This record gives sequence, structure tokens and C-alpha cells, in this order.
Amino acid sequence: SGMATILAALDTESQHDQIRKQAVGALAQMDRADAVPLVIRRIALGNASSLRPEAATALGKLAHHDPDRVFNLLAALLDDREPKTASSAGKALSDIGGWRARALFEQRLGGLTSRFSKTKVRQWLREIKEERTE
Repeated sequence: SGMATILAALDTESQHDQIRKQAVGALAQMDRADAVPLVIRRIALGNASSLRPEAATALGKLAHHDPDRVFNLLAALLDDREPKTASSAGKALSDIGGWRARALFEQRLGGLTSRFSKTKVRQWLREIKEERTE
């Protein structure tokens, strides 16, 4: 099945982790709830620094399957030590949107200690979709 192929790809070493990146993208496209924990595993520190931002983006697309868990994880990643991962998490939160993302970004603008320039956080705030009605 497609899922078996993706699971195999997630365990395949390749240059710049291209195969895993494609697998993570495929999981986002399949849009299944069981993809969420698979992607979360690939976002953890210890994965390739080129893979983690892709996983953050994919997680944003899968967020509706487990909104609280995904939101909290992406929010924590805003302080990640790898700037690209942190940036992808911010963009994903902006794409998820809603009042929680807005409140989180506004809180960061108010705080002086933020890994991100206020410019970037303001940009994410601007890009938040208007409240989605489920």
C-alpha cells in the first residue's frame, strides 16, 4: 500500500535526507490521522536539520487531526535552536490560524525575549487566515 511505501521511506537514509523529506510531504498530502505521530517523530531533535522544517510544515497541514497536540508542539518549536525549524513552525501556526495562533504571536510581540524579530512575528500575524468556521 501507499502507507507501507512511505513507512519504508521514513527509515531510508539518503543524501540531504531527500527520501524522508518526500515521505513527510506524502504523509501531509494523504491527510490521515495516523500520519500525525509519524511526522512528530521526524520533528524531534536528532533528525536531520533539513528534515525538521519539512516535518513542521507537514504537521501544520495535519493539525486538524489532533489540534491541541499539534498546536502545543509547534508553539514549543518557536524556540527551537535551529532557526529554519522554528521559522517553519511559525509559518505552520500562521496557516493553522485561529485565535490561539493570534494570541500566541501577540504574546511574543509583547515579550522582549523572542528568538524571532518582531518583523517576522508581525508577518505571521498578518498572514493568519480569518477565523475558520468548522
